[in-house]
Amino acid sequence: MNKDDLLTLYKDLPNKEMWVNEALFGYEHIQSHLEKLRDASDILEIGSGSGILLSLIQSQYPTLNIDGIEPFSDGFDALQTYQKRMEDDGIHIAKCGYEDFETEKKYDFIFLINVFEHLPDLRDFILFTKRHLKKDGVCLILCPNYSFPYESHFKLPIIWNKRLTYKIFKKQIEKFEEDHDCAGLWKSLNFVKLRQVRKTIYVQKMNLKVDTSIINDIIERLNNDEEFYQRQKIIAKVARLVQKIGLLKLLNLKIVQNIAPYMKIEVRR
Repeated sequence: MNKDDLLTLYKDLPNKEMWVNEALFGYEHIQSHLEKLRDASDILEIGSGSGILLSLIQSQYPTLNIDGIEPFSDGFDALQTYQKRMEDDGIHIAKCGYEDFETEKKYDFIFLINVFEHLPDLRDFILFTKRHLKKDGVCLILCPNYSFPYESHFKLPIIWNKRLTYKIFKKQIEKFEEDHDCAGLWKSLNFVKLRQVRKTIYVQKMNLKVDTSIINDIIERLNNDEEFYQRQKIIAKVARLVQKIGLLKLLNLKIVQNIAPYMKIEVRR
């Protein structure tokens, strides 16, 4: 199913272009993992949001056992309109965070697309994955890296830390949440940094792989996705400058990875 098909399918729902684009972005980055799974494999999406990505997976991989969870809180209440539509289409999304998700199941594949930056306790989540991944399972995480001094939801520079940034840009943040019907969004952000994730994974004796190709993918998306470009004009200019002067060649260095604006990581037991 392509973008035009999805836009037609969800034509009566709010902000459909943004949520369709986000679903297609996520699908592009999990598809290689889905292709490797056997029939009846168990997968879990944490932070299913609109549910469009979950619906795509179910239509393309009907033999997989799919679970999705979404608390619909802290700036994402409006997505409940989508949840109702997904339920009508037979897609079930548990209305809870991972902390309250009661299951003894272990998963072959767990994934979070632009959700990790909203989790309240990163160490606790890593422990969750450790408990719920099968022996050869993988957890895929895509999210902003807050070592790069830019907050992509609100399109603001980060001034030292979250607290000071809020003090300086309080009016802009409150106006953004009001204009976009996303009260609590700022509060939900944890300002996660890749180096924090590395440390946590190391302490838990798990394995971490950083996929640096995501930066090129983000730049390509900025060039080809007009709706995304309009949302992220500032970061687009920075990204194109970095690409032009050849700094992307340094992404194999850990120190450069740690300050890149976005991260794609795989976590294994």
